[in-house]
Amino acid sequence: MTKQDFDNRIDAGKHQEQELQKVYNKIVHLRVIIGLLLIYFLYKSINTQLTIYVVMAGAGVLAFLALVIWHGLIKRDIAVVKLYQKINDEYISRLYDNWQAFEDGGIDLAAPTHPYAFDLDIIGEASLYKKISVANTFLGREKLADYLLNREQSVSVREYRQKAINELSNNIDFVQQLQVILRQNKTVRENPNKWINIASQKIPLPNVIDILAPAFPIIVIGLFIIGKVTNSSLVIIVAFAFALVAAGLRLFIPVDLSILRTVRYQLEPYIEVFSLLDKTDFKSEYLLNKKKQLDGILEGLSKLEHIATLATFSQQPLFAIPLNGIFMWDFWIAKMCIQWQRNFGFNIQEALNLVAEIEALASLTTLSFLEELHYALIDKPKQIIAKDIGHPLICKEKRVTNDFSLKNEIFIITGSNMSGKTTFLRTIGINLVMAYAGAPVCAKSLQCCALDIYTSMRIGDNLGQNTSTFHAEITRMQLILEAKDKGILFLMDEIFRGTNSNDRISGAKSVIYALKRAGAIGAITTHDLEMCVLGDEEGISNYHFTDLFENEKMYFDYKLKTGIATKTNAKYLMEMIGLEID
Repeated sequence: MTKQDFDNRIDAGKHQEQELQKVYNKIVHLRVIIGLLLIYFLYKSINTQLTIYVVMAGAGVLAFLALVIWHGLIKRDIAVVKLYQKINDEYISRLYDNWQAFEDGGIDLAAPTHPYAFDLDIIGEASLYKKISVANTFLGREKLADYLLNREQSVSVREYRQKAINELSNNIDFVQQLQVILRQNKTVRENPNKWINIASQKIPLPNVIDILAPAFPIIVIGLFIIGKVTNSSLVIIVAFAFALVAAGLRLFIPVDLSILRTVRYQLEPYIEVFSLLDKTDFKSEYLLNKKKQLDGILEGLSKLEHIATLATFSQQPLFAIPLNGIFMWDFWIAKMCIQWQRNFGFNIQEALNLVAEIEALASLTTLSFLEELHYALIDKPKQIIAKDIGHPLICKEKRVTNDFSLKNEIFIITGSNMSGKTTFLRTIGINLVMAYAGAPVCAKSLQCCALDIYTSMRIGDNLGQNTSTFHAEITRMQLILEAKDKGILFLMDEIFRGTNSNDRISGAKSVIYALKRAGAIGAITTHDLEMCVLGDEEGISNYHFTDLFENEKMYFDYKLKTGIATKTNAKYLMEMIGLEID
C-alpha cells in the first residue's frame, strides 16, 4: 500500500469523526433542553401535584438517562475513529522511517545474553520488533517476541504459519480492527495470570454454607415481615442478628471476588476480538484450525463478564452489607463461578493464547502492507542464496540491496569504514529471523537452511559488572563455540577488537578454524587484511565493500564485491575533522 492509500483511510476516518461530532453536539443540546424541561416538570409536579406533571417528570428522567447513555456511546465511537486514524498514521511513519518514536521496543522480552536479539536489532529502541509490532496484550507481546527470538523447529508449523501470515497480509481491515479493539483498553497489557486462575482455582464451599445459603434469605426476610406486621422489636432485632451472621459468612467464601470484579473491564476487549474472529472467514488451514478453537469461548467469556458484573454490586460496603445480609450475594456469585468452571473454565488460558497468536501473526504482516515482499524457501542444504536482499529497517527509498550465495562456507569481509560491512551482516541475520518466524523477507528471493543464529557485534565494557571489552568478547565467543557442533550460522563484526593486533589476528584465525571444522557457516568482518589469507583455503571466501571518490568527495555504493579490499579511508576521514596525518 502507498502513502495515498493510508491517507485515504485517514480522510475516511476524519469524515466519520465529523459526522459523529455533529450527533454528539446535538445530544449536548438535547440534554440541556431535556434537563430544563425536567426541572420545570419537577417544579410543577411538586407545586400542583397534578398526575400529568408527575408522569412528564418521570418521562423526562428516562429521556435524560437515555441521552446520557447515547452520549457515552457516541463519545466512545469518536475515540475509536480517532484511534483508527492514528493507527493508519503509524503505518505512514513506518514508510518514512519515523517509527523509531514508537513506544514499545520489547526490551523487557529478551535476555541481555540472547544469541542475536540486540546485535541484529530484533529487540530494542530501533528494532524490528518496534517497527512491526501491533501486539497490545501482555501475552501477544510475549508471543511475537517468541516468534522472533526462538526458531520454529517444525517445518510444517513454519509453512502453515507462513500461509496464515500471507492471508492476513491481504486483509488489512481485519488487522487494523484487531488493533483498534485491543488498544482501547490498557488493562490488556497487564499480566492476566491472576484472573486466568479463576478458571482453575478450586472453590470448596463449606457444606454448612451450602445448606444455610438458600434458607437465610427466607429466614431474614420472613422475620422482618413478621416483626413489621406484629410490631415486635424483638423479632426485628433477631432478623438483624441473622442478617449480620449471613453477612459474616461471606468471609468463608474461598474465592477472591476483588479479582473477579476487575475482570469485567479486562474481558470486554477479548469478547470483541472473539466476535471479530467469529465473523471473519479465513481460508488458510492454520487460521481455520485456530478458529475451531473458538467453540464455546465467546459464550464462556460473555458469561464470565456477566458474573463479574454481578460481583461488582457488592463491591461498596453500603451495598455489600444488605446484599450479603439478606441474600448472601457473594455466596451465589461463588456458586455461579463453580458452575462456570464446569462449563467453560478450561478454555480461558487457551482463549487468551489464541488472541496472542493472532496478534503475533498480524504483527508479522506489517511490512507486507508497506511494500512488496517475498517468502523464503527453507531447504535442508547448508546454504543461503539471496537476490536483492536488503535491510527491512531501512526505508525502501534509501535501501541498497545485494545478491550473494553462501554455500556451506565462511565469508571474510573487508572494506573501508562506513562502507556497509556490518549492515550487510545484520541484513543476513534479520532476514533469516523473519524467514524462520514465517514472515515475508526483504528480498526478491531467499533460499536458506534452518540454523540457529549466533552473533558477536555490539560488544562493550561494563563498569557495573567489572567487565572489559575483551572479556565481554571472550564470553560471547565462548557461547558461540559451545554451540558450534549443532551446526550454526555465525555473524561476527571485528572480533577481538579489545586486544592488540597480533593476538586479535591469531585468535580470530583460531575461531574461524574451529567453526569451520564443526561445520558452521557464516561471515566475519575485519580490518585486518592478514586475515584474508584464509580465503585461499577451501570453504573460506573473501568479499569486500569499498568507498568511491568523485569530485573530491567520498561516497559508498554499499555493494558486496568479491575479493579483498584494496584501500582504506581512515586517513581521509580523520583529515575531514581537521587532523593532520603524516
